[in-house]
Amino acid sequence: MWAGLVYRDSTGKTSDVWKVLGMASPAVQTTNQFAMFLGGVYEKGDFNDRLIVFEVSNGPPADITEQVFQRYFAESGVKREDIQQDTIVSLLETNGEIEINFGILKKNVRSPGDIMAGDGNEIISWNDIKAMSADVKKNGKLEKERSSGFDYFKKD
Repeated sequence: MWAGLVYRDSTGKTSDVWKVLGMASPAVQTTNQFAMFLGGVYEKGDFNDRLIVFEVSNGPPADITEQVFQRYFAESGVKREDIQQDTIVSLLETNGEIEINFGILKKNVRSPGDIMAGDGNEIISWNDIKAMSADVKKNGKLEKERSSGFDYFKKD
């Protein structure tokens, strides 16, 4: 059984937003106008967890996963190859910001071939999330999630 995300407007009308939510706990954070959630995207024969933003009355959701990680890389010095797919473990909302917690596997830290596990987090305001979503919608491309047929924007 899969859990999905449904939006209900002020008139009671419901709309499916996303078919499969990720296994993070919690996997969804909301405001009156936005939902940020860990959504399953079917790629290369399996579901992969992606950070998806849905804005009420503004078209299809946007995948901001790469934008969040690029920000984390710039601030932390961690390399892209150290972040493994599907390692986001929680989305926590505090004081108008979202804390995204994920796993890191750093390679060759202590010796060649060595792998050291760790954790990372990125804290993002709802304003920054809105800006990332707007950028993805403006400069990305419309994709179709293969298992559900839902449209969403993505920018690599």
